[in-house]
Amino acid sequence: MATKEYVRVLYKLSVSQRLDIVERIDRFGASVKDVAKKYRVPVRAIREVYANKDKYSGRSHRRKTISDATIRVNRQRLEHAMRLSVQLAQDNNVPLTTPWLKCKAHQFAKLFKVPHFKPSSGWYQKFRKQPKIAPAPAAKSEPPKKSKCDPVKLLGQYRTKNTFFLVPFGLFYKCTPDAVSRYSRKSCPNGGLADQRVTVLCTVNMDGSEKLPMMVIGNQKTPSCFSDIKSLPMLYRYNLCSWLCWTVLRGYIEQLDKIFQKANRNALLVIEDNPAFVNRENDIRLKAVKLLFLKPDSCFGNLQFSFIQRLKQHYREKLLNQNLQSMEDDKAFNWKVSILDAVNILARVWSCAISPAAIRDSFQEAGFSKYQKDPCNDKVRSADHIAIAPELLASDWFDGYCKVDKNLLCTGMHGDRAIRDMVNKPQNPSVVPVQPRHTQPRLVPNASLQAALADIQSVLNSAEAVTKDILGNFQTIQKLFESMQS
Repeated sequence: MATKEYVRVLYKLSVSQRLDIVERIDRFGASVKDVAKKYRVPVRAIREVYANKDKYSGRSHRRKTISDATIRVNRQRLEHAMRLSVQLAQDNNVPLTTPWLKCKAHQFAKLFKVPHFKPSSGWYQKFRKQPKIAPAPAAKSEPPKKSKCDPVKLLGQYRTKNTFFLVPFGLFYKCTPDAVSRYSRKSCPNGGLADQRVTVLCTVNMDGSEKLPMMVIGNQKTPSCFSDIKSLPMLYRYNLCSWLCWTVLRGYIEQLDKIFQKANRNALLVIEDNPAFVNRENDIRLKAVKLLFLKPDSCFGNLQFSFIQRLKQHYREKLLNQNLQSMEDDKAFNWKVSILDAVNILARVWSCAISPAAIRDSFQEAGFSKYQKDPCNDKVRSADHIAIAPELLASDWFDGYCKVDKNLLCTGMHGDRAIRDMVNKPQNPSVVPVQPRHTQPRLVPNASLQAALADIQSVLNSAEAVTKDILGNFQTIQKLFESMQS
């Protein structure tokens, strides 16, 4: 019997076929035998292709998927993202070590699809020569120092009027009632939706007698709606992720320390501790203020106060009324909320709607009053100066609308999502930005102004329970208008 002659079969697979083989095995879970049967090649050939899949995928990704021009654009985006990341790290007082910078550059290279990028020594030397970038030497990891002061004893050393709480909370100030499902249960841990939310910082003492001006933190240094505004009813600061970073908080605390020092007062500032504020007491020098960072695992738990929820309810109600009024005037529903509108509504609600009784009630519910030097044991009525419409409080949709930002974070250390959104934001260089017109404030005739002030004076004189503070503030307003008209 004659033996069958062996014939060697030559096979040749293109790059697209090799990529298809790798995709069938990795993505669809096909077996090697089935793929070899489909392409009519030996099994060892399929195994060889799959073993060298990184070479084929990198070749196709480099030559077919992304062009050289796109790679250069992505490289510029990577450099921009690194500069923003350094700015965010400096705001949170994070040391810029060499391993941290190289690791962050490697992450952004994957995010912006920059192939074959390696944070080499040459790239690192060029990047560190940029202004405002000074990497710190790698520090040895040390366990955090435990605070020796007992929060209960420290609270007992100050009176309620000298104990101030700094309560930050997040707010989706542009959220509409029909967009609750889109924003609910979002915490934005990576700094996302920075242009849709703000962080609000309320500072108040425990008896509610002093409500310091609010501070709002946005993601723009000078919003377009602030172009013609010279004074705001509250403080405004900015951060890349609209968070309360340590740089902003330190400047605010130093400003309060100067105020208390001029008034010859000693005050206690209490704020909830978080990873962004760990071991920051030594970074600031204060003379009239003592800082107390309460940890979440302390005897008080999380700092959740009921007056913050009431503040959000009043804000949502005012926002609804404002947009309904604009709909009646324009005869069309156009929901437009700028950060200037949010600032004005929050300032009006904070100064007029939240009563001292509601604030004292909130601290009593949280269990702080029993540790104070002069606790307030009287039964307070948690009623606000301005009541919310009962039909809104009874509705379920309004309750969900007010709790849409319940899980929203106020601080954070990683803002990669906000950096990516800002870098990928479409920009049209052909469009020249319109410069805002700096118009002069319109001067009201002196006769009309005097008549309006006289009407307000008569209303205040005929009203009951008008405090001396209101009359004193009205006289201050009169002097201000007289100086403006002169």
